[in-house]
Amino acid sequence: MQENLVIFSAVVLVAIAVGVSNDSTALGASIFFFARLAHAIIYAFGWPVVRPLFYFASLYGIALIVIELL
Repeated sequence: MQENLVIFSAVVLVAIAVGVSNDSTALGASIFFFARLAHAIIYAFGWPVVRPLFYFASLYGIALIVIELL
């Protein structure tokens, strides 16, 4: 979580500084949060096959915010 949280925080802080806040950025933040929550739960249950899907879903949430910045 530490690696993704640093990237997510930087992207969100840049979006706030630039003044970009719309439905896509909110959706990206929600996807990131719930994907990381699901990733942690799946990690606790020990399902290694499904876990990368939620990791990449969290990266997709970050990508949505970055796309709005561009």
